[in-house]
Amino acid sequence: MKTSAWELPIRKAVVDSCPLFSALTLHYVRQSPPSRRDSILNINEVPTYLRSEPVQRNFLRLFDGIQTLLTTSHVIGEIQGLQKLKQASGEEFWQSSILFLKARKLDERLVKLLDLDRKGRSLLVGQIGPTDTGLIELAIQTKSVVLTDDGRTLARARPEAVDVRLVEHLVRSS
Repeated sequence: MKTSAWELPIRKAVVDSCPLFSALTLHYVRQSPPSRRDSILNINEVPTYLRSEPVQRNFLRLFDGIQTLLTTSHVIGEIQGLQKLKQASGEEFWQSSILFLKARKLDERLVKLLDLDRKGRSLLVGQIGPTDTGLIELAIQTKSVVLTDDGRTLARARPEAVDVRLVEHLVRSS
């Protein structure tokens, strides 16, 4: 019998913007009245693979299984740009997100651009940008898996010998 991705918890994961944003949005949706759930998913533009209720459950199980959740300050900044809820809903989203991340004991770290240059990663910064390069550097420093929805990050991390996994593949596997 094949073991599902969420049955083998990832001990430490560095999480990219899109999967972290999706986790925050799904958490917020679960707390919202059923009549608003679909509109929140549409406004906040979660990936289409998360439109299915079983895949959402798999996604949340995957995140619940992560013992140490890490990200960079750059990712948190990108989430603000992804969040499209307005006024009171936006405030509620961030309050919900902060409570969720506190409960998960998010380890948010700053990976400085100039430190990436000192570590010889300036070419990688030019290829995939400072945010994704910072995720790869943090994964190297902490010996963690990178969770992303970005195939470019996956391809560029291979030469760095970083374990990068596409979240969609993990939550669709059975």
